[in-house]
Amino acid sequence: MTNRPWILQLNSGMCLAVPFSGSGALIYYQGCSEPELTAFLQRVLKPGMVFFDVGAHIGEYVILGATLVAPDGEVHAFEPDGRNFSLLQKNVEMNGLLNVFLNPVAVYNKETTLNLVQTREPSTSHLKSDVLAESGLLQTVKAITLDHYIEKSRIDNVNVLKIDVEGAELYVLQGARSLLEKPHGQAPIIIFEYSEANCRRFGYHPGEIINLLCSKGFSLYVPQEGGELKELVPELLPDPQYHINLVAIKGDDIKC
Repeated sequence: MTNRPWILQLNSGMCLAVPFSGSGALIYYQGCSEPELTAFLQRVLKPGMVFFDVGAHIGEYVILGATLVAPDGEVHAFEPDGRNFSLLQKNVEMNGLLNVFLNPVAVYNKETTLNLVQTREPSTSHLKSDVLAESGLLQTVKAITLDHYIEKSRIDNVNVLKIDVEGAELYVLQGARSLLEKPHGQAPIIIFEYSEANCRRFGYHPGEIINLLCSKGFSLYVPQEGGELKELVPELLPDPQYHINLVAIKGDDIKC
């Protein structure tokens, strides 16, 4: 990552410092990295809501979320990669956002210390696997659970939880039992990346994430153009080398 990122002005009027990388190029040319996800968040995030972004990267969705939940809502961002966190912090400060809480930590299923593999493409940095042998620059990071963070921060409710952690999504959810057990109407909308290739790094299949969420009463959907949702069926899941964002909502009805 270069020390001199692009400074882009987004459609919202906010500014975003992006790295010279694949993810930065997507934002530069498209205005956002994932149009369907951006449109969905624009539909569901409302003033006063609490938005958690786990694997916040440089803050694309943090900035979007902070503007949508303002003036009384909050955004809590978690990003362990020091390179990404520096840009995340810069982007929050550059836009004068006072409703964002930044956490330079990994989110996991227990409180511990882990190794993070810093890849050439910053958006694909990931926790080091005990299953596969990996090489790369390692960063030692603190890991927390969402259950402990929510209790410590005295947060009453999380409305939307986004998770994009390059294969460790299952572990994030395992450490968020308090959110998964909430009843219909109080449980958060959960957005997560479904990637067979990334999950294989940790020795599990992403179907385990779906099974966990379904066992807690969530229904699964795929965000479409314009932010609409389509019920998940096997045919919509990608080939193993690709990934897709899925949305989990507790109950059978879509209220968003």
